[in-house]
Amino acid sequence: MNCETGPGGGPLGNGCGPVDLDGDGDVDVLDYGRFQRIFGVTHGPLYPDRAFETEGRPDALAVGDFDGDGDLDLAVANVIGITGTPEYAYYLSIFLNSGDGLFADEVVYDIVERAQSVAVGDLDGDGDLDLAVTTSDSFPETGRVSILLNNGDGTFASEVVYEVDLAPFSIAVGDLDGDGDLDLAVASASLYFSPNSVSVLINLGDGTFARHVSYEVGRMPTSIVIGDIDCDGSLDLAVVNNFIETVSILINRGDGTFNDHVQFDVGLSPWGLSIGDVNNDGRLDLAVTNAGDDSISILINESLCFAGYGGYLAFNNEVQYSAGDHPMLPVFGDFDGDGDLDLVASTASSGPVVVLPNNGDGTFADDVAYGVSTPSFLISVGDMEGDGDLDLVFTRSIMRNNGDATFDDGVQVNVGDGASSVAMGDFDGDGDMDLAVANRFSDNVSVLQNHGDGTFSDDVQYGTGEFPRSVVIGDLDGDGDLDLAVANGSSENGPNDSVSVLLNHGDGTFADDVLYGVGDLPRSLAIGDLDSDGDLDLVIANTITDDISILLNHGDGTFADEVLLDAGDGPISVAIGDLDGDGNLDIAMINVSDDNVSVLLNLGDGTFADEVQYNVENDPWSVAIGDLDSDGDIDLAVANRGSDNVSVLLNHGDGTFADDALYDAGNFPVSLAIGDLDGDGDIDLAVTSESTTLFGLSILLNHGDGTFAEDIIYAVGGGSVAIGDLDGDGDLDLTTTNSTSVSIVLSGCVP
Repeated sequence: MNCETGPGGGPLGNGCGPVDLDGDGDVDVLDYGRFQRIFGVTHGPLYPDRAFETEGRPDALAVGDFDGDGDLDLAVANVIGITGTPEYAYYLSIFLNSGDGLFADEVVYDIVERAQSVAVGDLDGDGDLDLAVTTSDSFPETGRVSILLNNGDGTFASEVVYEVDLAPFSIAVGDLDGDGDLDLAVASASLYFSPNSVSVLINLGDGTFARHVSYEVGRMPTSIVIGDIDCDGSLDLAVVNNFIETVSILINRGDGTFNDHVQFDVGLSPWGLSIGDVNNDGRLDLAVTNAGDDSISILINESLCFAGYGGYLAFNNEVQYSAGDHPMLPVFGDFDGDGDLDLVASTASSGPVVVLPNNGDGTFADDVAYGVSTPSFLISVGDMEGDGDLDLVFTRSIMRNNGDATFDDGVQVNVGDGASSVAMGDFDGDGDMDLAVANRFSDNVSVLQNHGDGTFSDDVQYGTGEFPRSVVIGDLDGDGDLDLAVANGSSENGPNDSVSVLLNHGDGTFADDVLYGVGDLPRSLAIGDLDSDGDLDLVIANTITDDISILLNHGDGTFADEVLLDAGDGPISVAIGDLDGDGNLDIAMINVSDDNVSVLLNLGDGTFADEVQYNVENDPWSVAIGDLDSDGDIDLAVANRGSDNVSVLLNHGDGTFADDALYDAGNFPVSLAIGDLDGDGDIDLAVTSESTTLFGLSILLNHGDGTFAEDIIYAVGGGSVAIGDLDGDGDLDLTTTNSTSVSIVLSGCVP
């Protein structure tokens, strides 16, 4: 298997897509950066396995069976800063697969400079897979390929370095001279020197290479593919030239040498390139994404091709198709099952993927855009559900094919702008769980009605106060249906700082909000009967004024003026529960600036004892409560944004707590919810993360005693998280916010 990736981990030449990492016959996906592996299952949705990290930042990734045991291992090129210096170290990490998709600790090999792409192939003809890594240094520019030969057991000899042209950017592997061994073609995209070129390194048969031969192409080649373009039985090269808006074709003379490149015009700022027979005439055509004019160019191959004879090279005039905002990588695949190649493309800035169905003759229908919760220009395809059609896979999300080249975005539902909090409840009394989402930039709350199967109607928006940040659900007026309470606030005191109460008409529609004043910058609220009078009251954490607002219910969904309680420094999240077992609801609250959690025990009448503080880790952001160790009392779980973990504080049974135990939970965890996700009778944790490099949902499964397994990562939105049975199948599903949408993760996704 010859599979390589380039800058940012994107496929750059050999058409490699998802692979079967755990040997179960399903297609898996590698997530550049943390190596998230999303495993296909025979039926139903997907579930991911654990993530693995290297010490440095990965720049390129390849897969192959390096130790010959039948499963696929990982090779990752990394860069890491040297402590106390402005210098960097560069190395290649090998992760050997233990056979079930789990990996041994990395084994590290030095490489000479920063990697741009990695290719895999049996370079020395001994039956095992070797590595070729393009490396360069920008100041001054250099150009090298490092060859690491496999010792036969998944360990590698030290690199042997070969010079190529400056700034190698993309690499492809193939038998270019027809002698049965694998040669290398490297596109070099120099920023400072002209001309740019392709370096061809011919294999001497033993994994050593002759001095490279350079072939001029256009300026700034960003992607290279290999294929028999002129039908003569030898492999030709195609290269995208970003700066001069052309594609260069280099025709193989049959011996691994190439004719001068021939250029064909494409669109503005071309970036990605894919090769395939789009009109079923036996000739390979080209698709080029043009980031500068938001289009895809299709070049139909009209070369005269006869068996055993290479005719003259000809492509018809390009046909351009609209393709979203800044299309980056094109991928061919038969998405509607009609036998011809359709086209999808990722986009750079706004995040949607565009799908262009093939009309059957090499022309394409208008593009259809589908939103992606966590945008990524890296895209791949594979049958992720085992239903026989090709799904779309991104580094951070999956779109399931309905079988007709339309894609299921029922897992993502659009809401208002700046979705920051989500809650679940049956608003219309039909027995299934609906959604309410606070949208902080559009100053409203979205209500989405469940169709009964975990798919949702378009949202209906209701105005709130300014900058709504948190929403909770409860029967506030005692009429048997669920109402909404929303905390609104910016960083300055005034009309922004309030709670909106929206009473349900009984059918899932809501009256206009009524505002109640609270402290400065309310960030979180919770709902419960604090004074034991039978109706639901509100507790609000006010971040700027370092206090808690208590709003006691009059019994009809109207509320008394706030009562303020002192809190720690920067209260940001609040939860309510009977922490000391006396039958009254107590308060647990996160103080972000103090790195602790405050516990305020209820005196029985809605007044509270002074807070007791318990230390947690850095920058705590969210708290949830539940009986985590199954001993009958309520424990605490805290998401620590600054230390990438969760603190679990077990209750002694009297409302005092043991020191926290720590569990890793993604990057910058910000929201936490609890529930029995695996159906084993104990309470598990769901934690969302908002890192700029990895939005995600971490699942921590409970061992049954309040200790937790390693986190399992889902590539979905990284905002607020809520848990409930959305599709009515009796198990718990999840939903998370993604700025202007919510992601629905149905329970089949949880192992």
